[in-house]
Amino acid sequence: MNTNMERFTSETSFADFPSANNQDMVIVGKKRNGDLWHLVVDGHGRNIVIDKLREMNYLDVMEAENPVDIIYDEIAKIADTFGSGATISVVIISDEKISCYWRGDSTIKVWKGDNEIFASENHDDDNESEVKRMSDRGVSTQASWAPKIISSTNLTMVQKKYFILDEKGATGVKDRVNMTNCLGHNNKTGGETSEHHINIVPGFTYTMVVGSDGLWDVIAPEDNLLAYDTATQMGEHSLMRWEQEWNYEYPGSETTISKLGSRDDICVALWKGGVMDMAAD
Repeated sequence: MNTNMERFTSETSFADFPSANNQDMVIVGKKRNGDLWHLVVDGHGRNIVIDKLREMNYLDVMEAENPVDIIYDEIAKIADTFGSGATISVVIISDEKISCYWRGDSTIKVWKGDNEIFASENHDDDNESEVKRMSDRGVSTQASWAPKIISSTNLTMVQKKYFILDEKGATGVKDRVNMTNCLGHNNKTGGETSEHHINIVPGFTYTMVVGSDGLWDVIAPEDNLLAYDTATQMGEHSLMRWEQEWNYEYPGSETTISKLGSRDDICVALWKGGVMDMAAD
C-alpha cells in the first residue's frame, strides 16, 4: 500500500503501434489504494482470446493479489480456444515495490539507476526448465527459424522450436505455438504464472519497461532504452527498426541486404519513478 505517496515520484506512459493483425493491447491504471498497474498482452492465432481480453473490466481485476491468475481463469472458461492465445504481463508498482507477473514472452525489464537489475525469463525454447517441463508432459516440437538482431545494422537466423499442443484428427490441423506458457490454446500449455518482486530503495530512480515481442525483437544489444523519455519514443525506435534495411549474416555465405518481413504489432508501457530518501530532507 502507498503510505508515503507525497515522497513517491512517478511518470507513466504507454503506446500502441498496431500492424494489420492488431492483436496487441496495452493498458495502464491505478488501484484503489494508489498503486499503479501496467498490462501488456500479445494475441496470436485466432482472435478469440484477444477479443475476450479486450472486453474485461481491469479496474476490478487489478485489485486481486495476482491478477494474471484471475485473467487466466476467465480465459479458461471459453469453450474452445484451439489455435488462439495470448501472452500476458502485468507490473504493479507501489511506493515499496515493483511486482511483476507474466505468462509468455512479453518481456519485463527493470533498471535501478543505470543498471539493469531484472529481466523476466520468457516462457519459450530458450528457457531450459520450460522446455523440460513441456518434454516431460509429452509435448512434441517442430523446428523453425527466426531472425535474431546482433547489432543495430546486422542480424542472423537462429533455430527455434514450435510446441505442438493439439491436433484435430479429421483435418490434421495442428495447434502449435512458439512459447511454452500463455493464455488460451484450451489451457494445454499448462504451467504457472511467473512472478518477481523488487523492493524500491529510497533515493534511487527506477525504470520499468514492459512490451510485446514486436518491441523487443528488434532491440539491439547496444541500444540504451534509458535514453527514451516516453513509451511513444521507444515504440517509434522499434518501428524504425522493423522498416530499415538489414545486413543478413549467414555462416558460410555472403552477407545480403534486405528488410524484415511484415512487421509485428508493437505495444509498450514505460514507468520511471522512485521514493525520495527521507535522510535527504
